[in-house]
Amino acid sequence: MSRVGHVPRRPATCVAAPIALCAIVGLALAGGATRLAAQYPDVPPPVRCRPAGDVAPPLDPGGTRPIRAIAIVPFQSTLDPADSANTALAEVFAGRLRVRLAAFAPVELWAPGRWPRLRSASQVMAAGAAAHARFLLLGRIDPGPAGIVVSVRLAETAHGLDVWNATYGGVLSEMHAYETGIAHAVAAHLTPAGERAVAPQPTRSGAAYLHYLLGAVELESSARGAAQRAMTEFSTAVHLDSAFGGAWAGLAASAAEQLQREGTASAGADSATLTIAEHAAVRALARQPMASESWLARAAVDEIREPRDYGGVLSEYRRAIELDPWAAGPHVRYATALLELGSYEAADEQLRIALRAAPGSPAALITLAGARLRQRRYREACRALDLAVESDPRAGEAYALRAFVRLRLHDIRSAWVDAETGLRLGAWLTAEVAAIATHAAAHDTAAAREQLAALLVENPGGLRRPTIREGYYLALGFAALGRDDDAVDLLNRIRPRGVGLRYVLADPAFEHLRGRARLDQLANALRGAVAASF
Repeated sequence: MSRVGHVPRRPATCVAAPIALCAIVGLALAGGATRLAAQYPDVPPPVRCRPAGDVAPPLDPGGTRPIRAIAIVPFQSTLDPADSANTALAEVFAGRLRVRLAAFAPVELWAPGRWPRLRSASQVMAAGAAAHARFLLLGRIDPGPAGIVVSVRLAETAHGLDVWNATYGGVLSEMHAYETGIAHAVAAHLTPAGERAVAPQPTRSGAAYLHYLLGAVELESSARGAAQRAMTEFSTAVHLDSAFGGAWAGLAASAAEQLQREGTASAGADSATLTIAEHAAVRALARQPMASESWLARAAVDEIREPRDYGGVLSEYRRAIELDPWAAGPHVRYATALLELGSYEAADEQLRIALRAAPGSPAALITLAGARLRQRRYREACRALDLAVESDPRAGEAYALRAFVRLRLHDIRSAWVDAETGLRLGAWLTAEVAAIATHAAAHDTAAAREQLAALLVENPGGLRRPTIREGYYLALGFAALGRDDDAVDLLNRIRPRGVGLRYVLADPAFEHLRGRARLDQLANALRGAVAASF
């Protein structure tokens, strides 16, 4: 590993006064709200679905936020998307730095455009003011003579000037060393004894750490087979280092995700996957009981084990939040569970906290948009999804969900553009069904039927043994084509039956099915599951 470049530290002063979350939204719109360029010859660029000039935050932030030490902007990469060190891995790597610097209550700032748009002192100052942070950490991964080059810069936000920068060059398997070097250097600039507050390195094995990063990338992906690939990466990591608690947590979470998303070939295989998830969650908690990710993994597994009673699940999410209160992820996961239970106000509060911890977070904004869709508050859903794609133009799931929202607003042309963009960005199943629904809304039933037939051939298990995700989206496809009996039949075959299925049934696309005996019976049975969770 080589490290070059250093800028002497300058004294920094705090930004003067806290500002509301709407300023973050304003920064997002001012800094990167240009219309996306068309990425594909046959698809026009997506456009916002809220009125021009509407910059109101999608969620009232409430209260004021304290000034924190540092905001970390998700790193970017100039490598080809097919390369291992792509932007998705760069973002996960920045997330790991957030964990190592958790003692400084870091903010994760999803500034639109990120690295290229935060070059001038005024841009850095504006980003720091929006994030309520004294320092801003930015980074990127580029090709290098020995493999990759990781470039980082730390800027103080009072004057927008760099106080430190460095370049680390080498191979991907040295990423764990880069992480430690960056974390210690940054901490030393934040406080005089800052290096002592850096969390310990999770593993000494560079190979295990790299597989962990690759697993985390797959776990966050919406592509087909991503959860299975994540399981493979995390399994390799724990094989290389059986004491690596984070890798055990990742294995548990990815196995649970596999059961939620695509399932397995048989009931026996489902049972075996759940056993893997439970075992991994136990190992994660045994090795790192004070780590938020261990409790998040435990909660993900228990959502599968106890789908009708989230009492323990909610406690586990609260424990994850207690251990890392400044992270957005636990709040988003907790909010999702609350939404499935029908507790929209409590979920909103968790999403507020998440958006303070990670302004512009696509995950928080997509979760918020899903809630607003079910509440029939479509313009607010649009606002949240517009911000999500401005924060991360590669967020395929945001485009897919925005297509569904636009269909509720009868904006068929723009819905088609969003569905096509989601497809190109790998939003498997969600964007495909959004395209089917769009064709049906445009009265092109032949194209819709053809696409649905191809999807069913591609995913035969989605009819025989549908997971909650498969059953939900395929039922949306049936409902869009007027195949209401097939939609109801599929919803009744979803397993496991629990509070998550109740949230599925709240989608407005199923409203016209209410009153059918089999669907009403299913809804009534699920009300008991929800009541038992409180």
